Amino acid sequence: MNVQKIPYALLIGVQLGLFIWSSTQKEGILPFLLLVFSLLIGSRLSKNRKTSQEETSCKEALH
Repeated sequence: MNVQKIPYALLIGVQLGLFIWSSTQKEGILPFLLLVFSLLIGSRLSKNRKTSQEETSCKEALH
């Protein structure tokens, strides 16, 4: 599971950097699109990780 965290963290970090840069450059709607996209990625990762943890705990309970 830690392997999945690194690429997502990198992607979110780059997008947040672009968000801050485009906010300071007054690039219109781009900052808000980048922020929403980052939030969606984080939400998806959180749901996937929670599902994986539930599957693991169910498998451990059966053994």
